[in-house]
Amino acid sequence: MNKFFFFFTFSFLLGSNPSFSESSILKYRTSFNFHTEKLFGKQQELEASDANIEYSIKYNNQLLSSNLILNHHTQNGLNFDGSNLQFSKGNAQFGFGKINRNWSFSKNSSLILSSNARPIESIYFKFENKFDLNFLPSSTNWSIEIINGATQKSRNKGQSMLFGARAVISPIQNLKFELFQTSQWGGNKDKINSNMLTGILFGNTNEGNSAYINKMAGFGALYQMPVSYLPISIYGQTVGEDEAGNLPSCLSYLAGIEWSLLELKYPTTATFEFIDTRTQVSTNGFCGPNSMYNNSNYDYVNYDKSLGASIDSEGTSLEFLGQTFINNNLSVKYSHKILTINDTANVTHRLTSNRETGSITSLGLSWKKNRFNINGYINQQNLTLDKASIKRGTALGLSTSITF
Repeated sequence: MNKFFFFFTFSFLLGSNPSFSESSILKYRTSFNFHTEKLFGKQQELEASDANIEYSIKYNNQLLSSNLILNHHTQNGLNFDGSNLQFSKGNAQFGFGKINRNWSFSKNSSLILSSNARPIESIYFKFENKFDLNFLPSSTNWSIEIINGATQKSRNKGQSMLFGARAVISPIQNLKFELFQTSQWGGNKDKINSNMLTGILFGNTNEGNSAYINKMAGFGALYQMPVSYLPISIYGQTVGEDEAGNLPSCLSYLAGIEWSLLELKYPTTATFEFIDTRTQVSTNGFCGPNSMYNNSNYDYVNYDKSLGASIDSEGTSLEFLGQTFINNNLSVKYSHKILTINDTANVTHRLTSNRETGSITSLGLSWKKNRFNINGYINQQNLTLDKASIKRGTALGLSTSITF
């Protein structure tokens, strides 16, 4: 890790030389976050008990973009979460770093890769383009992102590799589909060979030399209705923890609807979202309760936090959240979430040793002026998660940032 970030810092300083490009842009940002209690469902709050300080430097030109972020968490100390170095050429991008990803059409969560856990160290490649076919609409386009990185704290008592690929296709305007897959591998028992590579990319991971690979896959869809008709977006996602006949099985689900009321006196965006990570025994006797994000060789985690939904395995979440703009500088954020965590009361669950049901209600105020931003919130948690140190009660928080 030290070698990784030494090379990153060296590349950043080399690229940020003013003589490198006349059209380069250099930005600095510093922020401070404080909260009285740990909050459920927010990555930084789960990692730090009461304070987080961040300093970032961003550099961009036509070929190179870099983002060096130094975070200091109360519990985790100094880290580089969010930092990356990226090279761009035409429609292609190649880079490496620790990027927060949200592979979903939901702005809030994902079943496959979300910002619930700390970002993994990875290299990545992304390409996007139009189909450029005469018989298709000009708005038709597609993109593909491929990553390979390393997670921390898996059951193999070391790093595990994580290969992932996501393709997004838009056949017509306002309609999008996504296909994605992750393969978790690596460890003392793994041997790199052609059979393993085939299993990671395409093959059956239920048997043979690839049986130890933890593969997850699924698809999603988004439809945005014409604004003149009804300003609503409908989206959904499903992910399989296991596979049957090379297709996902033992599924979890995410569905949501977003309503954008931007023509009101006080423009408002409101979202309803439902997530269900409960799994049942399949027709072939696989999976069963508590299977999502768990595998006989690997947990689907980074630093003990699920890489997917924040409710982890065997849970449900129904959430209403919204934001109303009072003016160009001031907005109000609000949400209410009803949760079931560890529905089968499995003692090995990562968040709680018991079945917990409850709600979380939050209200926040955000003010922006030029380069300064300040946010305050109050959060009421009506559930206790003993393993995640989430307590029932009220939490207050404050965050500020300035860009210069």
